[in-house]
Formats: sequence, structure tokens, C-alpha cells
Amino acid sequence: MSLQASVSDILSTAKQLDTQHLDELLRELNILRVQKTGAPILDKAEAQLLQNINLGFDKEKWERLQFLDWKSEFDVLSDEEEKEALALAEAYEGYSVERLKNIGHLAMLRNSKLSL
Repeated sequence: MSLQASVSDILSTAKQLDTQHLDELLRELNILRVQKTGAPILDKAEAQLLQNINLGFDKEKWERLQFLDWKSEFDVLSDEEEKEALALAEAYEGYSVERLKNIGHLAMLRNSKLSL
């Protein structure tokens, strides 16, 4: 015996779910869709946000900032190096802020809480 439910029956039942159970249903439906069609789980917006989140800060700039911080601990930075360190620190701060904004946006898209 096979159970056939119409889309309207499923939607009628889904309307009665609380938010947590509705989110669980959506996740399970997405998994089922992927299994049946091979369609990607992520939409373009999520994929772009994840790509942005996972981009690291420029390796050379990070290493230079670490070196200048180390020199700073021993008070051996020249005026020029101090300006460079400040500029690199500001660049890293900007990178971190943008990354956090992307994480927050992804959390909103996924209807998730962001806890730091």
C-alpha cells in the first residue's frame, strides 16, 4: 500500500509546525532534493557568502604584520615600520569586520542564531 499526499496536504500540515520543526522539514526536503536530483544544497547567495567567509587575509600581509608586532614588543620599530604596522592592522581589522558581516548575513539566510 502506498501513501500519496498532495502538495496542498503537505503544506496544510507544514503550516501547523512551529519554526524549529519547519526548519527541520526544510533541511530534510533539501537533502531529499539533492539525493534525487543532484541539485546543489546551497543557493548562489549562500555559496558566495561562504566563499567570502573562507577567504583568508593575505598571507604576506599577515606574516609582515606578525613580524612588525614582534618587533614592536622589543621597541625596535622605525617610524616607517610603525606606520606600516598600523596600516596592516587596519587592513586586517577591515577584513575581519567584512568576514563577520558575511557570517551574520549567512546566519540570517539560514535563520540561525549567531553567537560569539
